[in-house]
Amino acid sequence: MKYQVIPIYNGSFIITLASGKNFFKKSIKIPSFVFLLKSPEGQNILIDTGFEPSSLPGSKSTYERKPEEELVNALHNQGIYPEDISAVIQTHLHWDHTGGISYFPKAQIFVQAGEVKELLNLPLYAETAFCARHFMPALSRFTLINGQKEILPGIEVHLTGVHTAGHQVVTVDTEEGKIAILGDALFDYGEWWKNIPEEFWEKYRQGRGKDKFWPPSTREEIKNFLLSRQALDLPSPSPASPAQIKKECKYVVHSHDVRLLKEQTSF
Repeated sequence: MKYQVIPIYNGSFIITLASGKNFFKKSIKIPSFVFLLKSPEGQNILIDTGFEPSSLPGSKSTYERKPEEELVNALHNQGIYPEDISAVIQTHLHWDHTGGISYFPKAQIFVQAGEVKELLNLPLYAETAFCARHFMPALSRFTLINGQKEILPGIEVHLTGVHTAGHQVVTVDTEEGKIAILGDALFDYGEWWKNIPEEFWEKYRQGRGKDKFWPPSTREEIKNFLLSRQALDLPSPSPASPAQIKKECKYVVHSHDVRLLKEQTSF
C-alpha cells in the first residue's frame, strides 16, 4: 500500500514559563505539524492532532495561528472532513500533539502501551506536559501497541522511548519511497526541566497554571483502563533506534520541522 503524506501546518508557539525569567535556555518560535496520510482506496489517517492554544503551559507563552491553520479548516482545504479520518496515530501524548483528538470521535487511536503506562508514574510538574482533558475522553478508542508493528498495510510504528517513555516513530510507504515521521524523537528536554526550581511549580500550580494539572481521579481512571486491556503489567520491548530508522528511509521529517514551511508540501 502506497500513501500520499501531506504535512498540515497547525501554527506555531513560544513557551515561556515565568514572567521576567525564562528557565529554558532560549525561547524560539516552534512550528507545529500534523501529517495526513491518504491511501489509494480513500482511507484517511492522521499522525498526531496538533495543539490547542488554551493548553499551552507557562504564564507568558504565546502562539500564532491563522484561521486556515486551524486543524479542521486545514483538512477542509485538502477536501477532508473530521468524519473522514478513520485512524489517528499518536507519536506520544504531549499537549502539543493531542489538541485535536476531540475532532475525530469515530477514529481508532494508536498509542504505545508504554506511553499510557508511564502516565501513572509522572512527577506532578510533568502533568503540565500531558493535557489529560485532550486524551482522557478518548481512552476507550485507544488501540495499544507494544513495540514495533505494522498497524495498517504500508504503515509501521516503532517504539523509540526517546522524548517520552512510549514515544513512537511512524514509517510510511509512498510512491517516492519510505518516509519516517519522527514526531519529537529528536528532542530531549530533560535538562530544561532540571533548570526549573521546585518552588516555581508550587507557585505556578496555585496561580496561572492551576488548570494545567490533572483532576485527582485521572490516574485511577488510567490504571483501570490499563487493567481492562490487560496492559498494566506488559513487559517493555526493546526500543528501536531513531538513527537506524532514518538510515532505512528515503525521507525524514518531524513534528516541528521548519523545512516544511517552505519546502516540499507532500510525499
